[in-house]
Amino acid sequence: MLTQQSVYNGHKRKHGLKFQTLVTPDGLIIHLFGPFPGRNHDIKMFAKSGLADQAQLETLPMRKRI
Repeated sequence: MLTQQSVYNGHKRKHGLKFQTLVTPDGLIIHLFGPFPGRNHDIKMFAKSGLADQAQLETLPMRKRI
């Protein structure tokens, strides 16, 4: 559970929440994950979201130039 104290940034003196969203080119939100305290890094949110597993991301092989 997030509390005011857990999302407060003493350095910037602000409260912060972060969400991870995935939006299609036409503006449709297809993935929303969070909230996380603002101090969390984006890669930590991505790892916890399981989005990579859901999307089954693949990379295209590089072609050699002849």
